[in-house]
Amino acid sequence: MTPKRTALEDLATVHDVAEVKAATARKLRALVERIEGAREPMRSIAQVAKELGVGRKIVSGLIDSGQLRASRVGKQWRIRREDLDDFIDSNANRAAS
Repeated sequence: MTPKRTALEDLATVHDVAEVKAATARKLRALVERIEGAREPMRSIAQVAKELGVGRKIVSGLIDSGQLRASRVGKQWRIRREDLDDFIDSNANRAAS
């Protein structure tokens, strides 16, 4: 025979379930942010060209000349956000010199 539960015990169980649900939701949101963050840094040639305000051929030429680091993924080039930032920083003062 199971002992009869009190209203306080029932409330504690509901509270525990709510805590577990909230913790699970927080972990899921953190995981989604991590996954999206992992995808975000990689850009295509078209995305980089649009951001720089130049054509795709210019970006391809920068990659071919070694001025802009990129990784080949299948048949497409992908540029990390850090590499694009480094390229922009290294060329920021060229016009001034």
